[in-house]
Amino acid sequence: MSGDLMSAGPVGEGYVLDTGVVIDLMRSPAGTRFSHDVGSATYLSIVSVSELMLGVQTASGLERKRREVDLARVRRRWPVPIPYDEEVLEAYDYVLAALLDAGKQPRKVLADALIAASAFSIGVPVLTGNVADFRGLEELVGVEAFEVVSVSDAP
Repeated sequence: MSGDLMSAGPVGEGYVLDTGVVIDLMRSPAGTRFSHDVGSATYLSIVSVSELMLGVQTASGLERKRREVDLARVRRRWPVPIPYDEEVLEAYDYVLAALLDAGKQPRKVLADALIAASAFSIGVPVLTGNVADFRGLEELVGVEAFEVVSVSDAP
């Protein structure tokens, strides 16, 4: 990016996963089939890791333990999330402009806007279970819907 005007739309391979997608992946039983391949070309924003940490801190009892285990699994799967750095900050400026043009209030979608900026900074789309959260950013970032397609009969 480095000061150049960025072209609209994703140019790289893979996806930045929205936090909800990460939760779906961690909680889905073995054999679950998804609408997208979430193999090696997936990235996680530091924002999603922060949201998952908040989830741990606000839970108690067995739910807190389950969330701690989920967070540990996420940190092993994506040990180096996309940091909030100058590249993401520059991309965030584009995301804010797009949100304002779409009539949204960026403060209400701050985490999603930062996740979108993370995706924009590396040139890949966001994969999300809630496309509405990213409305207004589709042309800038690329937003694709994620869903559980089926669960196999595997034990």
